[in-house]
Amino acid sequence: GNHDYGGYRMDKGWPQQIGYSFVNHNWIMPARYYMKRMKHQGFTVDVFNTDSNHHDAKNPGEQPDHNICSHHNYGGAGTCAANGGMPNVQSCRSWFWGSAGAQQKWLEEKLAASDATWKIVNTHFPC
Repeated sequence: GNHDYGGYRMDKGWPQQIGYSFVNHNWIMPARYYMKRMKHQGFTVDVFNTDSNHHDAKNPGEQPDHNICSHHNYGGAGTCAANGGMPNVQSCRSWFWGSAGAQQKWLEEKLAASDATWKIVNTHFPC
């Protein structure tokens, strides 16, 4: 969710949670978006986990209390560049929406290729 990018200051990023997946096998978050297959007797389930934070990425100044790209990031770190994310607040919205396009393509390809009995798409915001 939006707090995975460092919370209110957008200065931590998501690598901490991804890295934690490698030391605690009860925590599964190997990437910002990924697929996990579960095999059960008689059926399989593919769960597609996506990062839908683009719905919370608005222009700075819009809905300041619910905007991952809001002005509150000015004067602080205001960047996730070290983690492969947006380099500054001004590019925040376009970075999230560009990422959403790449994820949509990935999701469509993975869904088409899946032979699972059940397919579940999991998002943070309703899409």
